[in-house]
Amino acid sequence: MAPPEAYRYRIRFAKTEAMRFTGHLDLHRAWERTFRRADLPLAYSQGFSPHPRIQLAAALPLGMLGEAELLDVWLEQAIDPGELLERARRAAPPGIGVVDVQLADLKEASLQQRVEAALFEATPGERISPLSSRPALPSLSLRSRLNGSGAARRMICAR
Repeated sequence: MAPPEAYRYRIRFAKTEAMRFTGHLDLHRAWERTFRRADLPLAYSQGFSPHPRIQLAAALPLGMLGEAELLDVWLEQAIDPGELLERARRAAPPGIGVVDVQLADLKEASLQQRVEAALFEATPGERISPLSSRPALPSLSLRSRLNGSGAARRMICAR
């Protein structure tokens, strides 16, 4: 049986502070709920346990925010990208900002195959600032100072 025709949309979104500690699978479920709240005609996978056809480009590490995350979603009916953008914005939970929607080619490679690089920016927070004010961070070379005496285990356990 041939799968039904579907339309693929690429969504660019931001994962903001309210979703900071939401893991990858929970983010996927949040998108699924968002599309259901927006009353979008999701396309489902074939087989015994069908799932909505949603692909996130890459998993963010837990605690990281994202400004230009990508997601592909397949719908059973064609919808104007502008309308999809507005419906997704209204239905999205706090912490997900929908930035842009474009119709994508069905024959394109998956987002996971297309990702070539990711740019991360780290900004020291309040918990790190006391360390950054020190002239130098202490370091310890276990190999040169312990000479294989087994004292490494005692030093690690003592910390």
